Amino acid sequence: MLFDVPFLADWKKIGDYKQRQTDRNNERENKTRVDWDYKIGDKVLVLKEGILRKSETKYEKDPWTVSQVHTNGTIRIQRGTKSERLNIRRVTPFFEENND
Repeated sequence: MLFDVPFLADWKKIGDYKQRQTDRNNERENKTRVDWDYKIGDKVLVLKEGILRKSETKYEKDPWTVSQVHTNGTIRIQRGTKSERLNIRRVTPFFEENND
């Protein structure tokens, strides 16, 4: 049986709940992020584009060298004679293993 009772939304409570959810999700996402400032001479791996097979890695296998850092969130990378300007979201820092 349905009753004709008006629903009164508590918008303050709804807004607070959504904000708590957003803050919790941001904390969870930011736990895995690496805060990194790129410098000239750093090595990076470039993210491959398109649909990849399961056996493929999502990064190119050879590292690129950072040749220029721009203030708008892009870097210029170079490998041999090829040079590209990429957003930093498409690259990840490359750490070389030291086998001393």
